[in-house]
Amino acid sequence: DGRPAMREQAATLRGELASLRSRLAGAVTQSVAQRAGFFSGTTDGYERILTVQTVSNISVSDYDEITRMKPEAPSGTLGRLITSPQWYYVCEVSRADLAGCKVGDWLSVEFAFDVYEPLRMRVERISDPVEERQILVLSCEDHMEEAARLRTQQADIILHTYQGVRVPKQAIYFDNDTGTAGVYVLVGAMARWKSVEIIYEAQDYYLVRQDNSNTSNLWAGDEIILTKQEITDGKVME
Repeated sequence: DGRPAMREQAATLRGELASLRSRLAGAVTQSVAQRAGFFSGTTDGYERILTVQTVSNISVSDYDEITRMKPEAPSGTLGRLITSPQWYYVCEVSRADLAGCKVGDWLSVEFAFDVYEPLRMRVERISDPVEERQILVLSCEDHMEEAARLRTQQADIILHTYQGVRVPKQAIYFDNDTGTAGVYVLVGAMARWKSVEIIYEAQDYYLVRQDNSNTSNLWAGDEIILTKQEITDGKVME
């Protein structure tokens, strides 16, 4: 019967467990934060450099200096406590690309890694230009868990958006007398001229303003005529 040996082994293990618990009891301490927040167990030294005050006043020279830094993680720390849901993204953008952008605007930002959906971010600061370079500071309150792990990250920032009807370039005609742009659409069997306002030009298409207030304007459902033949308003199309 092996039961006595098993009971003896179990008693030995219980004794060892009690001994381990006793030794660990004095090694565990509690740290109480003065404020509530989101805890991150990683630190790298940037916590004292990239403060809210720093990014709120950052210049081109400040940005260059920070990117050259190689801070060391502080010793003896347990981690960092993030007490605000707001985080910031700082990047360099050319002055030409920032034309028309101002503090308070909302931009769409797509990060290359870790955050896998476009974020809506607010423009907090645009620095003074230096040799056509400017520093753009954006803020966000979403995806704090992922953002807490980020330091250096590439992103695509959509600075300008246009909304309208996409028209192939070969479908656009220009009036020789007025310079007005327009297209021919098929109404029944006839070609009808509709003037358009071009708001954006791409390599092979124009984006024209959509105005559904009048049927004489181009609508998204209109059938645009593409032809190399001579065409005029009212011509019957075969």
